[in-house]
Amino acid sequence: MNKVAESLTGWTQPEAGGRRLHEIFHMIDEKTGRPLQNPAVNVLQTGGTVGLAHRTILVSRDGTERIIAHSGAPIRDQGGHLLGVALVFRDVTQQQKMEEDLLRTSKLEAVGLLAGGIAHDFNNLLTAILGNLSLVKMSVNLNDPLYRRLGDAEIASLRARDLAQQLLTFAKGGGPIKKTVSMEALLKESIQFVLRGSNVGVEFFISHDLWPVEIDEGQISQVLHNLVINAQQAMPQGGVIEVHAENYPAGEREPLALPPGRYVRISIRDFGIGIPKEHLSKIFDPYFTTKQKGSGLGLSTSYSIIKKHDGTMTVDS
Repeated sequence: MNKVAESLTGWTQPEAGGRRLHEIFHMIDEKTGRPLQNPAVNVLQTGGTVGLAHRTILVSRDGTERIIAHSGAPIRDQGGHLLGVALVFRDVTQQQKMEEDLLRTSKLEAVGLLAGGIAHDFNNLLTAILGNLSLVKMSVNLNDPLYRRLGDAEIASLRARDLAQQLLTFAKGGGPIKKTVSMEALLKESIQFVLRGSNVGVEFFISHDLWPVEIDEGQISQVLHNLVINAQQAMPQGGVIEVHAENYPAGEREPLALPPGRYVRISIRDFGIGIPKEHLSKIFDPYFTTKQKGSGLGLSTSYSIIKKHDGTMTVDS
C-alpha cells in the first residue's frame, strides 16, 4: 500500500497486514449501497485484467465514503504463474460532483429559457385578471357572498403570480442585485418568520466573527424560506432545526469545487424522516417532488439562486 492508498482506506500498511482484503478495501454500490465484489477476486478468478469501473464507493476505516474508479491486474512471475494482484484506484469524488453540477446547471439553463418566456406572458395575463377582480370587488357589497368568492379568486391569482416569479428566477433576467448584508441578521429574521406559530423550533450556531456577504437579500431569503419549509415538513411531529453559519475560506484543493476565495457556509439540519438515497441526486432537478401538493420548484429555484451567487449547494441524508 502506498501513502495515497493508506489515506483513502484509513489503514496503514502495518495495520492492514494479515487482515482480509474486503475489510481494508470495502466497496459498495453508489446507488444501492450494497457490498460489491472486490476486483482482486475477479482477477484471481479470471486471471485477466479487470477494467476501470465507475459508480463505486470506497468506505474508509472511519466511515468516510469516496467515489472511486478502480482496476486490477494480475502479478505473474517469469514463468507466467500468478503471484498476486495489483489494485489501482483513484478518488473521483470531486470529478463526479463537478460533472453532476455541470449537468444540473445545463438543465436549469434549458428550463430557464422556456420558463422565462412562459412566466412573462403568464404575468401579463395575471395582471389583467387581478386588475379586473379588484374592480369587480369595488362594486360588490362586503356582505355579499360574491365578495368572498372574488377574494378567493384574488388569492389564487396571487399564488399563481408567486409561481410565475419562481419560474422567472430561472430566466436570465433573474440575476441577483447584490449589496453587503449581515448574514446573521438575515438568517434569524427569515427563519424565525417561517417557523412562527409552528411546532418546530430553531437553534442557531453562528460564528461570532462571521464575514459580511455580497448577496441579493430577497433571493437568499427565498432560499432560506424554501429550505426551512422543507425541514419543517420533514418533522410533522415537531422538533428542532439546527442552523450553522461559519466562515469558509476555499483553497486550491477545494472539496466543494468552488473557486478560491472567502465564502460563508450555511448548514440547515433537520431531524426528520430523511431522504431516500435514490432521490438525493434528483432533488435539485426542476419539477422533481415527492409531495402531493409540491410544485417541484422550491429546491431547484434555491439551487439556481445560489449558483447565480457564485456558490454551491449540497445535500446529505
